[in-house]
Amino acid sequence: MYSVSRSLPKSDITKGAAKTSKALEKKAEAERKKAERLRLKAEKDAAKAAEKAHAKAVKTVNKLISSKKDTLPDMFVETIVDKSGKPGARDWPIRVVDELDPPNSICWTRRVKSRYDEGTRQFVPLDEPLSVIENARLLYLQKEHLQNGLKSGRLEQTVQRLRDELGPKALLFAMIDGGGRSKETERQLTMRMMKYQLNVIRVDGYQDAATWLYDMTADLGYKPYRLLEKSHLPNIGDTNIDAGANSRDTWYKMLLQVPRMTESAAQGIMKEYPTFHSLMSTYQLAGWQGERLLENILITKRKDGMDRQRQRLGGRLSNRVWRSLTSEDPDEHLAQFGQGAGIDDDDD
Repeated sequence: MYSVSRSLPKSDITKGAAKTSKALEKKAEAERKKAERLRLKAEKDAAKAAEKAHAKAVKTVNKLISSKKDTLPDMFVETIVDKSGKPGARDWPIRVVDELDPPNSICWTRRVKSRYDEGTRQFVPLDEPLSVIENARLLYLQKEHLQNGLKSGRLEQTVQRLRDELGPKALLFAMIDGGGRSKETERQLTMRMMKYQLNVIRVDGYQDAATWLYDMTADLGYKPYRLLEKSHLPNIGDTNIDAGANSRDTWYKMLLQVPRMTESAAQGIMKEYPTFHSLMSTYQLAGWQGERLLENILITKRKDGMDRQRQRLGGRLSNRVWRSLTSEDPDEHLAQFGQGAGIDDDDD
């Protein structure tokens, strides 16, 4: 028995192959279009997510910081001193370095995560954080080092070199640890303060020095955010100040803008100097001694309304008032200046 095979015509085979090829091409085209749609959607979603992330980052860097302590995570104190102190349980941003010129000095670095755009008047986030050295330097001197430095002239040479290197707008500090002040030492210090714009801070021991450094670091960290506050000033409720009803009320509100000023302290100042003109006239007569003009002003209440243990205004706040009203530098850090105890100590 024989089987008979019947082959298809060649034309039918060609048509079938063409039909199959066309179907495959159509399927491939559909898959390509689908892939293209998915790619475009992914790109659109990614762009939308990037735009949303950028907007969030811009909002974050432009968030108004009202507490100076919030700036500390991005501030570092660089020193070659191993034992730098730690005031209380607060975070202490000390970074020990191998070299620092001069060796008994301290400088600050800031981790910068944004830049200020003058055109849009807002901060713009950076792709990568930068480490920037602050234009400030502090010399730490114990009593004997101060006296030896004044006698030998090394202190003046060091301060002059720092002023020349850092420029006229740099903040220079001399932190002096140790009691006892001779008239000659104070006279020479005062001369250098005036000549080199040197800010003198008196401390008593490492703990006091560490507390001062902590506060100064927070003050330096807060400086860039003043730009943000100024740029949005009309829209920020906390920075809008009611106008004074009269000259006395206006003078009172002016005093309250000095860092760490309390209502009781402002009232104490106004008892001795009832007008802005009366205080400025006295400052003009006192010259550089005006920084201590108000230190013996009597005050009775703390911020919380309780009676104060010390009833003197103190040297620190006296210095801040003086600098607020007489300084020629609009960006001067008032909260870190002054000598001796004052209202901004632990009983305010």
